[in-house]
Amino acid sequence: MKKKLLITLFVLLGLCNPVFCDYLQDDIDLRPAKTVYLPKGTFIKVTNIKEMSSQFLDEGDEVAMMSTFDVYIGETNVIPQKSIFFGTVEKIREPVQGTNAAIIIKMDKFTTPNGMTYDINGYISPNGTDLFIGGERTAPLYYTKMPHYTHWKMNRWKIGASQYCETNTRMYGVHTTIRPGAELLLVLQENFDLLQ
Repeated sequence: MKKKLLITLFVLLGLCNPVFCDYLQDDIDLRPAKTVYLPKGTFIKVTNIKEMSSQFLDEGDEVAMMSTFDVYIGETNVIPQKSIFFGTVEKIREPVQGTNAAIIIKMDKFTTPNGMTYDINGYISPNGTDLFIGGERTAPLYYTKMPHYTHWKMNRWKIGASQYCETNTRMYGVHTTIRPGAELLLVLQENFDLLQ
């Protein structure tokens, strides 16, 4: 009886051998997890939640924005509508003569409506190409009258007109303000992976 028990025990231990278990694993065809990602450079439309201005913001202040639409890849909802994006003010340029103030906002993470939090790397842009919000050139401070001639005949200018031309002197810049509800674009700086 003891002999049969020992033989059965050795057979069972032999079947649980790691080599035998690896052989069983190889027969099972497991699918790898499906990776869903948004590529670098993707635009996500966001809405400003609270008024921001270069007049009262400082570098390092936290800001929040909300996604305007669902973002889908295939049939997978990667970023649900009303997800809240959190970030910081990375840089502020004060207004000077000839240029309005400008703000750079970097987004670090977002929270979905069901409470899940993901890390993300992106910048807020007004049009998808500029990182600065604001920073436009100001209008000329004054114009000067200059003659413009239209014809050249017989070594002389004929028929001329006086036109106003802008000068190099420009008005002093103003602070940039982002109103609540303003629609901006979040531009991803690296791939955002969402493991499904």
